[in-house]
Amino acid sequence: MSKKYEQILLEEFEKLSPKAQEGFLTLVMNIEVAKELCKGSKMIEEKIDKFSQMALEKEDYITFWLLQFKRAIDRLGKN
Repeated sequence: MSKKYEQILLEEFEKLSPKAQEGFLTLVMNIEVAKELCKGSKMIEEKIDKFSQMALEKEDYITFWLLQFKRAIDRLGKN
């Protein structure tokens, strides 16, 4: 990863609320579990959007980030 890309990621991370940062770090620290949870068929984008919005409303950032990870995995075709 280039230094410029790392700097952009760090700047974006710092813009997140402390709860959102904590949720993201929990996902990263448990990435192997997240990969297992995201295996299987693709999830419809609308469902990811709906569940993501619900998670944000509840300030459930672990679920939010897990859904975003699922979206990325599906888009990359890594299932």
